[in-house]
Amino acid sequence: MSTTPTVPTTPATPAASRTERPWIMGVVLIGIGLLLLAGQLFEQNDWLILGVLAVVFLALYATTRKSGWVIPGMILGGLAIGLGFEDYGYSVDGSSVLLGLAAGFLAIYAFNWLTHAKAQWWPLIPGTILGVIGISLAIGGTEMADTVAQWWPVALIVVGLAILFGSRQQLMGRSKT
Repeated sequence: MSTTPTVPTTPATPAASRTERPWIMGVVLIGIGLLLLAGQLFEQNDWLILGVLAVVFLALYATTRKSGWVIPGMILGGLAIGLGFEDYGYSVDGSSVLLGLAAGFLAIYAFNWLTHAKAQWWPLIPGTILGVIGISLAIGGTEMADTVAQWWPVALIVVGLAILFGSRQQLMGRSKT
């Protein structure tokens, strides 16, 4: 009886992972080229450069389906929109930049919700903080700002009532079982 040595085999790699790397490199090279070209052609290019970077990251997501690319894409995209408004004079004290950045963070949450990905609530924290600061800068010194300054504690009361109501519903549900 002859025994032949067995050669360990490695698991076959899926075809998608073999073709993934050329796609990524191609997208990155195109994005860098567009970025450098935009920097030379456009005078007010801060927002455009960030926009191209956002498109590169979102294209990487589209080609790889790895959701990690969405985070920098959305943040840079929101920042590009805010800077674009700022460059063209549609901003008060930098509020459009903060609001654009807030929109980028909130878009991450919306993306996760729309794609039914694992719920990630962390983008709501910086998005809300930046949004509140941006809105306060945009309406600062107006009658609306005075009204908000007077009545903002009502939001705390509403949130507190919602928590109490939710806790009560949980307790009532537990006692029935």
